[in-house]
Amino acid sequence: MRTDGINPCWKVKRYKEVKRERYLTPDELARLGKVLREADGEPEAATCIQLLLLTGCRLGEIQTLKWDYVDARAGVLRLPDSTRSCP
Repeated sequence: MRTDGINPCWKVKRYKEVKRERYLTPDELARLGKVLREADGEPEAATCIQLLLLTGCRLGEIQTLKWDYVDARAGVLRLPDSTRSCP
């Protein structure tokens, strides 16, 4: 039993996280494109992944996307509560 307010992991050292950036290789991108085209059962998920790839938006921004945020004339997504627009 532990007393309230005591974190049982307080003495455990955390691993240092190393920021990484990784891009899909042309082969990986081609395979992903093929899988997305064949995704008959989940068209919404495939569309979501395509938007992530093409816009660089964050997952949450695409998941909560509304038509009101789409500026088709300018070719951008105008996201509320964000300091940026996704092309």
